[in-house]
Amino acid sequence: MNSVEYNNVVTWGIHIFRLCDSLKHWLPDTLKTAQVFIGGLGTKPNIPFFGAKPPKYQQKLNVEFIEAGTGFRWK
Repeated sequence: MNSVEYNNVVTWGIHIFRLCDSLKHWLPDTLKTAQVFIGGLGTKPNIPFFGAKPPKYQQKLNVEFIEAGTGFRWK
């Protein structure tokens, strides 16, 4: 752990996210989590899904994820 990471832990603490509340929600929760992280993986900006920037749906899901986990709402 470098000094920046250490200072973040000291300042903000450790956050724990519950990943799944029951087995029946495992697959839908896993797919939703994949949507948050997969997209914008390529190098060409005009290719859908694999372009160089995250798609709009992924940007929206990331904002919702951060708000649910921290209570912070992006403006």
